[in-house]
Amino acid sequence: MLGKLSFISVKSVMKRVLTELLNLPEVVVESSLKEGETLILSVIKKTKSAVCPQCDEGSIISTKIKIT
Repeated sequence: MLGKLSFISVKSVMKRVLTELLNLPEVVVESSLKEGETLILSVIKKTKSAVCPQCDEGSIISTKIKIT
């Protein structure tokens, strides 16, 4: 049981760290998948729209982001 709890804790920490690394307001990482050199993130947004923190323009956020 302790091993399963540790795995769950690591996954929740990874979600939080990836969310912070994205640094997108109102966007939360739900899951991640590594395929070779590609990291696929499934994200949700807390609001219906997002604003770029650098240019202040509104945008639509995809539910999948590929980082290579």
